[in-house]
Amino acid sequence: MNGNTISVIVPVYNAQKHVAEAIQSIQRQTYRVDEIIAVDDGSTDDSAEVLAAFPEVKCFRQANQGAGAARNQGVRLASGSWLAFLDADDVWSVDKIEKQAAVLNSDACIDAVFGHARQTLFNGKLNDGSLDSWGQILPAHLPSAMMIRRTSFERTGEFATDLVLSEAVDWFCRAVDAGLSWRMLSDVVYLRRIHDNNLGLRERANRHEYLRVVRQSLHRRRGNGG
Repeated sequence: MNGNTISVIVPVYNAQKHVAEAIQSIQRQTYRVDEIIAVDDGSTDDSAEVLAAFPEVKCFRQANQGAGAARNQGVRLASGSWLAFLDADDVWSVDKIEKQAAVLNSDACIDAVFGHARQTLFNGKLNDGSLDSWGQILPAHLPSAMMIRRTSFERTGEFATDLVLSEAVDWFCRAVDAGLSWRMLSDVVYLRRIHDNNLGLRERANRHEYLRVVRQSLHRRRGNGG
């Protein structure tokens, strides 16, 4: 592993139905990770009890502050030189880490590696039937699809904590604006499981955040002469 260690950070909020499968998908990786850190972001269900069944997982509980704050806390607690993230309701493909580690090991100029996601319905249905992209395989510039060098993450900065819905998109825009070099694998690296409690479905009223993120990115680029 060329001296590199891998920390996986799992933000958890009311994920008692999903988080065990997420953790198990990390443990089944064909390329071993060095630590798993679960940050319970003030869950009010039995997520903490589910996590307690995994004594090898380092658990941290905080008051509810959002997914961005939970990921940031996980990064602060992590000891790895490479960072990976998995949302508590998603599941990694078994060779996700192996394929991404191969890229980072082979090219020191690559800051981060992403992959594709397969959208899948948890339990086979949504109450409102609103998901048009079910079953599609899509390129994913999202935390669950990423592995990144810690130094590169620090160049970009932490996830925004003042955004309810779009903190991951905002982070990727800032990474691009900071000049990070990244590669997109053609492989499916995780299942993005859609269910009625998904953040994107719960927080539809905050979709205006995406426009704010785009405007901020354009402002940064103009300020840099881009």
